[in-house]
Amino acid sequence: MCSLKNPDRRRSVRKRAESQNRETLSRIERAVTKELPSGDGVEDRDTVGQESILTLPHRPTDYRSDSQRLRAIDTIRRFRSLTGLTVRFSEIALNPYLNGIRTMEIYEDENGYEYWVDPRNDRLIQAAPAAGQPASAYQVRPEDRLPVAELRRIAIDTIKSNFPEFPDHVSAYHPLEDNRNREVYFFRFDDPCRPVPESELPPFVQVGLRADGKLVSFTDTMVRPVGNADRDRPET
Repeated sequence: MCSLKNPDRRRSVRKRAESQNRETLSRIERAVTKELPSGDGVEDRDTVGQESILTLPHRPTDYRSDSQRLRAIDTIRRFRSLTGLTVRFSEIALNPYLNGIRTMEIYEDENGYEYWVDPRNDRLIQAAPAAGQPASAYQVRPEDRLPVAELRRIAIDTIKSNFPEFPDHVSAYHPLEDNRNREVYFFRFDDPCRPVPESELPPFVQVGLRADGKLVSFTDTMVRPVGNADRDRPET
């Protein structure tokens, strides 16, 4: 079984994970203004705990038809358990979790959430409030608060909805939990079996929930093989 045996490495991973969570909360709690386009590309520097997302001039192989993108929209609707959710395609950008070597598609829904989707397999990479959304006051009433054990169960069910194989691998993952003033809780699992440089985070999946179980954010950077049909698609 793989593990983060080195205490310094464990502390480093936890510190960077906590930093990401602070960035997520900052994005939720304040209005954010996107930078305007300049030159040939657009940089949006308000990302969730990651380097800048760089939107580049698109290559012909970056584009998918509307019918192909319907698969990504279906993925988003299934993830949110909202079959009638209005979702629109926004743009193509480099995936910061893969060091910018592949592109991803960005979608937005009617409620101001943004979704990053891998076009090779329509897998959800991230869901979080979109940049540019005004902050809204939200405080969980005492009677609506859920026990941490119940929040953990909701988080794991959320992970399984996007990562059905998760129960088969969870014993090899390193769990991390965090909370912000007992209002927002983060449940995270790192994959220490994947070798990465000391300066980088291992692949992980994380769910952020409010104390009443409402979704705040979701990120899944776990490495999983794509199907044969996906391998046959043009590289993006």
